[in-house]
Amino acid sequence: MIIKNTVYNLLGRILPLGAAAICIPLIIDGLGIERFGILILVWLIVGYFGIFDLGIGRATTKYVAEARSHNDLDNLPSLVWTSIGMLFCFGVIGGGLLFFLVNPLVENIFNIPDKLLEESRLVFWALAASMPFVLGASGARGVLEGFHKFRLVNIIKVPAGIYSFVAPLCVLMFSDNMFHIALALVFGRVVVFVVHVAVLLRTLPGCWLPCLPKKDTALQLLKFGSWIALSNLVGAAIALGYIDRFMISGILDMSALAYYSTPFEMISKLLFFAAALIGVLFPLFCAYARDNNDQLQTLHLRSIEGMLICLAPLIIVLIVFAEPILTVWLDTTFALKSAFIMQVLCAGVLIQSLSSISVAVIQALGRPDLTAKRHVIQLPFYLLAAWVCVQNFGIGDLALVWTGWVIIDAMMLIQIIRRLIPKQTLGLGLSLVKLTIGIFIVPLVAFPLSTIPDLIMRGMITGIFIAGFTVGCWKFVLDIDDREIFASKFELYRQKLRRQICRSQ
Repeated sequence: MIIKNTVYNLLGRILPLGAAAICIPLIIDGLGIERFGILILVWLIVGYFGIFDLGIGRATTKYVAEARSHNDLDNLPSLVWTSIGMLFCFGVIGGGLLFFLVNPLVENIFNIPDKLLEESRLVFWALAASMPFVLGASGARGVLEGFHKFRLVNIIKVPAGIYSFVAPLCVLMFSDNMFHIALALVFGRVVVFVVHVAVLLRTLPGCWLPCLPKKDTALQLLKFGSWIALSNLVGAAIALGYIDRFMISGILDMSALAYYSTPFEMISKLLFFAAALIGVLFPLFCAYARDNNDQLQTLHLRSIEGMLICLAPLIIVLIVFAEPILTVWLDTTFALKSAFIMQVLCAGVLIQSLSSISVAVIQALGRPDLTAKRHVIQLPFYLLAAWVCVQNFGIGDLALVWTGWVIIDAMMLIQIIRRLIPKQTLGLGLSLVKLTIGIFIVPLVAFPLSTIPDLIMRGMITGIFIAGFTVGCWKFVLDIDDREIFASKFELYRQKLRRQICRSQ
């Protein structure tokens, strides 16, 4: 179930990117570069509407998953409608704020050409009107995820993501006015909200009659969600390299920013795998968090083991072949400047992907405040370290600082979990040691392999290392139960394939 739902989540993230790759060049040709710049702002603002969510969507998933696991369904209608109602109201507030900020944004902040000022005002006013529907859909989606309806969630998400790029292209057949494109995008957001609510009502027939929001439920959601919002706000500034890039642009120059940002943007896409898996795991963590800590810890460790086995081979290839990949993709000069940065960031992203699973466990245990407070504590130290590094050393050393922060953060998360669950499952310490060894073997071996001058020889040795690493994880990281599950599934697929071959013959 976890693997299947994770694949759904991955498709929900990847398929719209394919639509973007096809549509964006055509949109640029149709709109021109200035109007396309406004469209980029539209996409960005719609994306950042999520800040007004205040973590309520994730909080809704937690409490719905807990109620479902304990068969406490009587209070679900109140929880569902309180969440959607709160988020819709937050959307009204956020949309109202955007409505009054349109003139200063258009005239003073975004540097929009005079001939497009009036058109741009209409665009952002239309966006402000769509904000309640964007946030309301987040609440309905949180409920569906709490019920593990990831197939339904992504059946909605994929067409919605594709529509964001196809709609401007369709409008361009009749008009290049940005206001018309904005109206098409707003219409799409309204439809997405209605579809989410319709699917929700079909999934939960007991929620057909809307309930008035309850104060206690609203405070519970807000208390949990606000800590998640703070953690996301501060954590993203470090984890996604925003602080690094602002410092480079302010202290060094734009070429240094390009050499650092390009590999960071490329490697950070690997976090899609972790995000897709955590979206599936979080409701399960919440279901076990109340009274089944042993099962919670087992699922936590198995998830990290599975992520390590799936992601490590890709990370090894990227570290070993960083310079050739950048040479083919960009050019030789770029590869020489950015290859080391890409290698270091790969090691950090591997650890960050694994530690993000621990963040979900802590939040499922009802302590999102701890994940937020850790970021607040880390922020000044990271700012100082990054500033000193950029000022006195270089962008390669800044990548080392970022990866060092990832390692320290992972250690802090493990200590938080050990404190929250004093009674540890048998063999937890040994499992953590095995995982730690497996994680650090990847860069320790991959970095020397990247220095082999002959690419064919490098590829052969890398293949042998990946095979040995996979066998080692199978024998020493996975436990007997995991090996039996994988072996039985493999045997089932083998027999199925065999029967299909026999039928075809």
